[in-house]
Amino acid sequence: EILKIENQFKDAERVLLKALKIDPNHGDLLYNFSLLYFACRKLDNALTYINKAIKISINNDIYKILKSEIYINKYNFDEALKILKVLKNNVQKDNNKEIRVNILIANAYIKKKEYEEAENILLWLIKKHERLELAYLNLSILYRDKNQLSKSIEILKKGIKISSNFMPFYKNLATFYRNSG
Repeated sequence: EILKIENQFKDAERVLLKALKIDPNHGDLLYNFSLLYFACRKLDNALTYINKAIKISINNDIYKILKSEIYINKYNFDEALKILKVLKNNVQKDNNKEIRVNILIANAYIKKKEYEEAENILLWLIKKHERLELAYLNLSILYRDKNQLSKSIEILKKGIKISSNFMPFYKNLATFYRNSG
């Protein structure tokens, strides 16, 4: 299975390299290269390509969102938050981008252990979008990390009531029960 995935990665990389030879300044192509490397956890390569894409399309919020995700995965939370705080003002009229940016900001704060900031953002998101699975999931993770396990489980159960098909709720709930006894 791992060999199959690695071959798919190499095939995708080969196709993207051919396209890059044709048009080395195509922002979306560079973005796709960055996505490919991000998915394979080759974060330095992902950052290199997303920076090239941003140089070409400096106002592309999607590119900047990916850059912030790369920084979060590289544990460079301050750089991620710097990008995300600027984006937060830019994306207020785009509901999907606004949600994604706020989830990423909360995620960075959780990883920095700045729980109050993260909790405020997630509770605001839940108030504004009461069926937003990722807000519930991240809030449960926040409470788990604060060692408030009963509160975390309560949030997961609320999330399941709202969206019974969202598998990460069940996965996290099963982990709690498995680890508790």
